[in-house]
Amino acid sequence: MDTFFIVFLIIIIIEFFVFILLLSSIEIVIKDCDFSHIDKTVDKFKIVKMKVHISVKILRKILLFRITFDEKYFDILKIKIKHNYTDKLEYDMFTFIRKTKDLAIKYDKYASDVLKPNIKMLDIYSAIGMSDDMLTFFLIPLFSTYLSLKIRGIINKYNVGEYKYEIIPRYIKRMYFKIILNLNVEIKIIDLLRFITCVKKNKKII
Repeated sequence: MDTFFIVFLIIIIIEFFVFILLLSSIEIVIKDCDFSHIDKTVDKFKIVKMKVHISVKILRKILLFRITFDEKYFDILKIKIKHNYTDKLEYDMFTFIRKTKDLAIKYDKYASDVLKPNIKMLDIYSAIGMSDDMLTFFLIPLFSTYLSLKIRGIINKYNVGEYKYEIIPRYIKRMYFKIILNLNVEIKIIDLLRFITCVKKNKKII
């Protein structure tokens, strides 16, 4: 009888935990992510600064768990662990961007229809300079148009709250590229599980 009661209690606790988890959401906050290129060669970038908070919240308000990491450390339950993730990212940045873009294109329909991320805030600051001031002068409006179209596409596809962007020219007669990103995204765990299920089904079909 005691064994049955213990097993029954464990099942109840697991079901309660799963129920609470399904009511929870994941919030990803990126603060002042400074991605810069100030070298003489185009293929070398540097993550100067980065801080990311990944939080699990019950009913979008009660904090259940949080992981924080920056360009040097993971912070899990107040324990700091040094990592070299950004070094690997910088070493093969273009491969990372290409793979991320391929995944985004491949699963774009699932992201908008199933995952349904809630973008609370999107803030992009960019500064650009070229070796020739005239190139900088002509490049700024082209990049501004491209960025505005991209942001407009995100706004039309997803639930976006506050957003802004700024592009500043740098007339310093050398290659200079800087983007500072601030982002706040919320995803419901139940939508994330549905998204993973759809992606797995799609892989089996392919």
